Amino acid sequence: MALNLVLVQQRQSARGIGLSWTPLEGASAHQVFVACRRLLPEELEAAASVNGTAECFVAKVGGDVTSVIDDITPPGEARHYGVAMVFADGTVRPARFRTLPEGGRPEWFHLSELNRAQAAAPPPAPPQASAPTRAPGPVPTPARPAAAGPPPRPAVPPDVPPPPSSLPLQDSLELRMQGATQTWDGLRIHWERDPRAAAYEIIASDHQIFSEELADALAGRADFTTVAAVGPTVTCVIDNVTPREARGWYAVLVRSRDGHRTLHPFKLGDAAASGRLSAPFLNPNRTGELRAEVEALLADAREQWERWRSNQDAGARHEAKRMVADALLIWPGHPAAQRLLAEIG
Repeated sequence: MALNLVLVQQRQSARGIGLSWTPLEGASAHQVFVACRRLLPEELEAAASVNGTAECFVAKVGGDVTSVIDDITPPGEARHYGVAMVFADGTVRPARFRTLPEGGRPEWFHLSELNRAQAAAPPPAPPQASAPTRAPGPVPTPARPAAAGPPPRPAVPPDVPPPPSSLPLQDSLELRMQGATQTWDGLRIHWERDPRAAAYEIIASDHQIFSEELADALAGRADFTTVAAVGPTVTCVIDNVTPREARGWYAVLVRSRDGHRTLHPFKLGDAAASGRLSAPFLNPNRTGELRAEVEALLADAREQWERWRSNQDAGARHEAKRMVADALLIWPGHPAAQRLLAEIG
């Protein structure tokens, strides 16, 4: 039976996201789900069955625990949260809970405690090669087949410099941020090369940051703010941290070899306006939501392609090609999209 949970999206704050609920009588344990994207019920069930996956951290706590703090998600990143109640007879029911963006009390259960405990736990013993007999009982459900391969990774430039947090701010800068609305294909932040640059640092936030807050932002201590460093050969990144149709605020800094920083002019626009069809993501590790969006587009494109193959419908072929092209704007270099585009021709 699929696990029908209502997932609530929140963006991580500096104090962690708090989850609190009121247990029902008879609940022997609770499961807390922290997912990178909005998972389907079957995906939540699969994650719970293996105590978590790459896309969903699952914490199982006792029936007496009624509140936890997510202190494992990096600041500024969005997650989808859910809570389930587990009863003694094995029944699992969704729990009604509330989220506290500014964290909870210090005595609340911290997810990092369970994360450390799981990491320290010894691996399960490997199964024996064969067994002469098997005790009577129900036949276990076969394990879900593994995926054909790892999920596609976005293009990452080879010259990745040290992160901004590794170098303290040396200069007093009059920070001026530029606002723009996120585009359907990922807002492009692009600039011209500076010969002094050892790296460029890109700031993306859901609010304006002023000069006195810049040091905290570079150190990773600013709420709802992402700061990334790219190598001197990179002149564009795709904003994959600001939600669709939301407004973001941006700045670009040049970091020289001696660690000094200066403001750098830049422009904002979608792929068509900027002329930058391909670029690395601002946060290469945050691709769960984009993956779901691209895979949905490719599924529709394959359906249209099959219509052309079976009925020679020229309109279906054109629509399939358009969808694949859109997928490659959202995720440049996506392997499955490139293969399908080559097949369509």
